[in-house]
Amino acid sequence: MTNVKRLLIVIVAIFFVFAIKVRYGGQISILLNEPVDFNYSTTNYSDTIFYSLIHENFFYMKKDGAVFSNIFSKFSYDKNKNQVFLEIKKNSSFSNGSPITGKNIHYSLKVFFNRENSVAKKISRSVNKIETKNNRVFITFNYELDNIFQLLSSPELAILSMNENAFSGMLIPDEWERKKYLKLIPNIYYPGGHTYLDRVNVTFDNKSSPDIFLADPGSGFASHIEFKAGIYQNIFLTFPIGDTGKNTRIALYSFLKVFFGKYEFEDINSLTSDKESPVSIKVTQFSMRKIRSILRNSQFKLYINSSLKKYEEELNNFIKRNYLRISLVFIKNTQLREFTESGTLIKFYLTEKLFSSKTPHVDKIKKIIFELTFSRFSEKYLQIVNELDELKYLKNTELLMDRISTVIDILINKEFILPLKQKQFSIYCKDKFQNFYLDYYGRPVFRKIRMK
Repeated sequence: MTNVKRLLIVIVAIFFVFAIKVRYGGQISILLNEPVDFNYSTTNYSDTIFYSLIHENFFYMKKDGAVFSNIFSKFSYDKNKNQVFLEIKKNSSFSNGSPITGKNIHYSLKVFFNRENSVAKKISRSVNKIETKNNRVFITFNYELDNIFQLLSSPELAILSMNENAFSGMLIPDEWERKKYLKLIPNIYYPGGHTYLDRVNVTFDNKSSPDIFLADPGSGFASHIEFKAGIYQNIFLTFPIGDTGKNTRIALYSFLKVFFGKYEFEDINSLTSDKESPVSIKVTQFSMRKIRSILRNSQFKLYINSSLKKYEEELNNFIKRNYLRISLVFIKNTQLREFTESGTLIKFYLTEKLFSSKTPHVDKIKKIIFELTFSRFSEKYLQIVNELDELKYLKNTELLMDRISTVIDILINKEFILPLKQKQFSIYCKDKFQNFYLDYYGRPVFRKIRMK
């Protein structure tokens, strides 16, 4: 081989090496609502995105239903034993360098099972025992569960450390200036590999010009690509114990309807989405004059999910302007069970729920029942819910819709829960970034995103 040919081969080799070299570095800014703290929560869409950056999920589901994990090197399900086997990747660590062990997986599952979450309840009811051996976990069930790994891909199920300052996600908090921004930097111990970005800046005000933000579908922003999340977020007023007068319930509902009317929400006449619901809900609304006359002599606490805390100041001012005596108490979703089990009488609870357009309507109704009726739903009606599962597989649309209509009618007429407003989302990302996409649950995946 001549020296010229050798030189050409070397030049071509060098060309290909540099041609495929991935560019690291750069930063990205994303506009979100400010979180309350770093404890895992997925009540609204903004929180779901934020916490996915600092906490790693057990599994992720692609749009075609396939499941993968950045934590487990091996995972399988033995139908004969009704047992799930999980093996943690070697040398997996939290952000403080402490190892991720089977005990952390067990702890994370226990936290998940204690959440007011329909998937968590479905799995926890079937669990017989959980055994751990170093980096291996064995979960034995009392009966077979369909699509167990898809259930374990729930966004609410994350790897948690018993140390609140240790994180399992690809990024970790670096600097937080309240009401302005929160800077995140790469987690050097992240089991899923090093991120391409040097920093992610989470901003909380509209004064900046973020690279990624949430907005109404079809808004159209220059130099931004729209990704349709297929997510809608509903605000509900619920009555956990039911020991209140009907006029008081409707007056408070009407009052909150007026308050949220000045924000960018859509009216909703169903429990999920008006487009998919077989029933249009008609709830009587009182005039402001009648609202004042009913509520003026009442003095009560309105418990509110902390995801709605950004409305605290305006809502308090609205209450004062109308001379009402309503105290606001903000609690995290994870605290709800503690409050009810301690004997606290929560008569009024304002909260949000997140839904994916891909989820079957019957599953959304079940989610609402199990997470928002607080055991008020009697066994008779729970039997109807169980029938929905069977009807779902029969593909009898007419019968299914009839049963769903029955359940919705009960929830509304008995005033277990009243829907207030709805917000739908698209994500807009500047076109200078590539490899940005959404997972099955409509969450942006940041691990492979990089500048062009």
